[in-house]
Amino acid sequence: MKKRLPALLLAILLLLALPLSLGGCASDAPEVEQVYDIVVDLVERSYAANDLLYGYGIPVHAIGSALADINYLYNDTDFADYEYAHELSPYLSIAEIRDTLESVYSSDFLDSHNTTLFDGFFVGNDIVRARYYEKSEWLYQSVDADDPLITWQRIYDYSSMRVVKPSSATYVTVEIDSHIENDSTVLPVKLSIVYENGQWRLDTPTY
Repeated sequence: MKKRLPALLLAILLLLALPLSLGGCASDAPEVEQVYDIVVDLVERSYAANDLLYGYGIPVHAIGSALADINYLYNDTDFADYEYAHELSPYLSIAEIRDTLESVYSSDFLDSHNTTLFDGFFVGNDIVRARYYEKSEWLYQSVDADDPLITWQRIYDYSSMRVVKPSSATYVTVEIDSHIENDSTVLPVKLSIVYENGQWRLDTPTY
């Protein structure tokens, strides 16, 4: 009996460590009906987040625009590669940008983007500028955003949503038929959502 006790304790601990289901009982993956509304909401809100990540970003006073020239906005050579956020931009600080991104995407997903978004980095002797920069309560965006990585939007047929592997109570993968706007070619795409800090977040991009 003494030799079996450690194995028994290990089995109990493993059972206690299993994540709760959406209903709070088992660790099985949920049915699609249980996550459908969650996925739709996250995907719809991801379009604005994707624009911050890969698209045109925020409205700015473009270098060379009449307003910028009249007000001498870009005489400071320290900001030659950045443009001021427009005062009507929905985002006027990095904190506001982070809030939008964190309301949609998981912490792990965003950790892989934070350096590009807010820090910048070196590739050999070349500097890759941070996409966003803030100084003295002014928000700036890199001119690189004028040439965005993504200019199109993926459209999802939510009626085709199905839960696929790998999935659990706290990490769910769904497959949804989709197409790029202005292109009717249908492509099934897998999206994953993760339950963290009491909320569901996308763990994969939706573009």
